[in-house]
Amino acid sequence: KHPHFIENVIESVTHLGDSKAASLGLFIPETLALFVLLKKVPKIPWMVLIPLATLILGYAFKSGDTWDLPTLMTEFGVLEGSVIEFPQFQALAKVDSYIGLLTAGASVCLVAVLETLISAKIACFRAVNNKRGPFHEGQELAALSGAQLLCGLTGSMPATGVFVRTSVNQLNGGTHPLAQFINAIIVLLITALLMGVFSYLPLPSVASVLTVSAIRMVPFGFVKKLYLHDKAHFWLCLATGFVGIMTDPVEGLLAGTLVAYLIHAMRSNVACNAVVVSASEIEAGSIKSSFVRTVQLTGAITFTNAESVFNRGSAAVAGYEHTAMKTAVIDMSGVTELDTDGVEAVERLALALEKSSNITEGDIARVMMTGVHDSIREDMNNSVWFQDAAKGGFELPTIDHAKHAVSLTMSGRDLDALDVPRTMSLASAADRPSSFHTELSSKI
Repeated sequence: KHPHFIENVIESVTHLGDSKAASLGLFIPETLALFVLLKKVPKIPWMVLIPLATLILGYAFKSGDTWDLPTLMTEFGVLEGSVIEFPQFQALAKVDSYIGLLTAGASVCLVAVLETLISAKIACFRAVNNKRGPFHEGQELAALSGAQLLCGLTGSMPATGVFVRTSVNQLNGGTHPLAQFINAIIVLLITALLMGVFSYLPLPSVASVLTVSAIRMVPFGFVKKLYLHDKAHFWLCLATGFVGIMTDPVEGLLAGTLVAYLIHAMRSNVACNAVVVSASEIEAGSIKSSFVRTVQLTGAITFTNAESVFNRGSAAVAGYEHTAMKTAVIDMSGVTELDTDGVEAVERLALALEKSSNITEGDIARVMMTGVHDSIREDMNNSVWFQDAAKGGFELPTIDHAKHAVSLTMSGRDLDALDVPRTMSLASAADRPSSFHTELSSKI
């Protein structure tokens, strides 16, 4: 066995001439039968029944005189039903490098986490009418940690979610959480009581099950959809598989994940729907009408698209420079996420609006901000501009409140007439001017 998958593939290809007719005589018909039966009668667990039936062949031709059919016994001898072998901790004293031991353990942990989560993700993706909803990563990893600990204490190989077993389970209708538990109980019983019997399982039968499972795991429909609608991710999918084959599956997955994040970052930087600019006409009695410029920000504003949000907001606002604007409003009610770069972009946009030629000290004197909900308030509090706006009374719950404030100012009325409900007020009462201290509900 070679350390890399491609080397094992090459080794197998170079020895195709050594294939035995006895093995092919079982492998080919069993593989074809599994494909056909699983397609035509999927409700019957053929992946279990057919390999079990081949045990009869393995036992009947164990002598090899009539049919030289290789079995697990041929390769590994009689399999023993040893369930628990407690680890020998004294072996730790013979370890040359504990750093190497920790590195190896960390590698096993990484592989286990990746394979488990990806197996679960593939199963969730392939599930039809999944009424239980998506799997919970935290619970999955907690269960994996417990299984790893138990395996270590009982001298077992590290447990992990496996692509093939997950696929076989799902393809045979085992989608309930108990399905894997039942699988574990059956494996335990087989190991403890019937391991000697399974020594007669023909190797061609094992190869047939693995071949069918591996081919049926390939999401051909998904790959076709990628090719038709998303060429970038289609080629990324192929490249990930190529790297996994040429080097190591984990390296391929890590490389593919990194490139996928970069693609996502580049696409997010476009900020397609993150900025909407509009102008609303305001009238105050006999006062000449004016307009309020509203900049609505939506979605996540992070380092991936912060600069684009600022550029698009500035460019869109520039189209209103010659309109009779009395003030501008930045509405944050649609923002779902902010980071430091996002806060900086919003602050720069607010300062750019304040410098707009038609917003003067004689009107409302500055830009207003609305809709800053609790999930982004902590981040916005890092902005000096936002702190000043909140203390000055220019942070309001909704766009309607901001428009009403503009109308009051245009008519020369005091902002005491602006009713802001305490439950909606997004600045603390202690920091607001006394004119905002009101117990009344909003009339807007």
